Amino acid sequence: MKKFLYTVFLVFIFVTTVSAATTKNGVPITPNSDPQDKKVEVSCKYSSGYTISFLKLDRYETDGLYDQGRGIPDGIVPNMGEYLLEKGFMTADGYYDCPKYALYYVNENNKIDVIDFSNNGNFIQKIFTLIPEESSCKGACQGEQFSEGSENQWVCDYQSTILSETTMQTKYDGVNYILVDRDGYARYVKGTDIRSDCGDIFLDTATPGGDNFRSMDEDIRRISDLNTLKDLYNFLCFDDKIKGGIDYYCAGSCKYPNNKNNVCSYLKDKVNYQTGADETEVSLEICQNNEVKKSLRFVGRLLVVVKIIVPLLLIVFGFVDFGKVVISSDNEASNKAIKRLTMRIITGVVIFILPTIINFVFGLFPKKYHFIDCSECIFKPTSCQVED
Repeated sequence: MKKFLYTVFLVFIFVTTVSAATTKNGVPITPNSDPQDKKVEVSCKYSSGYTISFLKLDRYETDGLYDQGRGIPDGIVPNMGEYLLEKGFMTADGYYDCPKYALYYVNENNKIDVIDFSNNGNFIQKIFTLIPEESSCKGACQGEQFSEGSENQWVCDYQSTILSETTMQTKYDGVNYILVDRDGYARYVKGTDIRSDCGDIFLDTATPGGDNFRSMDEDIRRISDLNTLKDLYNFLCFDDKIKGGIDYYCAGSCKYPNNKNNVCSYLKDKVNYQTGADETEVSLEICQNNEVKKSLRFVGRLLVVVKIIVPLLLIVFGFVDFGKVVISSDNEASNKAIKRLTMRIITGVVIFILPTIINFVFGLFPKKYHFIDCSECIFKPTSCQVED
């Protein structure tokens, strides 16, 4: 009997403790009796009796959003997950709640229409206030839907490199891809737009939300796809200069530091070249060929050896000849040996710096980027990107 009473007492304590749980905004939480049941049902009631509710079957599927019991058309809320996250009905890690305020206006028929939700009450518009004790969250309200699949989750923390010392973040929670911008605004994004390897990111700080970032998976100078070039130019540039609000974010050291430079003139030249607007440029798309780059890299490695070994041999042979003359004590031969040694030293220095001079001359051409792969594989073979 004592064991039975003790068990009843523990159950009572458990139930009262669980039933006392609330969301951040004070909405009572009633958990599912079955831990395997990941369903969440949220009902939010506001002053004047306005209510809105939704049923989240699991983290993958939402069964509609209902205003005063009536379903809201899909066209008004095209992306339910992003809408719930943006308006404060849920957090990025799966905690559900009711926003503190419902914003409304009185239409021309003198009817009240709720137009938005927020946890910030500093609005000019009229607002209804949440009545938390008359609202409810039933089910997996405290992140249970997102507890599975954690082994696949990842987070990338970024630091700005151009405008200011601000941070941003990208992450995958096992289901959703999320970008948290420098203002702390979180939104769902496509998995093809952010990557787990924490690649560099351009962010347009002057355009909050929406299509205001680009993930970079290569050096801009190596891009050859015309549509990608056009998209980057429109995103980054105005009047052939980098837009004022563009910032470049890196997770740790930048994977492609050259992208921080002003690349607008290059992008414009490359687009003009590919669209035929520039008829003077000779096509060197062969530089994009992997086998060609392998051959040029081999030439580049030989060139590195030649520019080191040949000058050294010239100088060594020159000193050997000069040594022989000194031993022989022949003044005329000595003068000739000095001249030969001087010429060999000059020749050695020229051979050593000649590749650098040629590369510098290439750099003076405004459209050098059209053959950057060729020149880099020859003159900087260690930086030549090939698929071995």
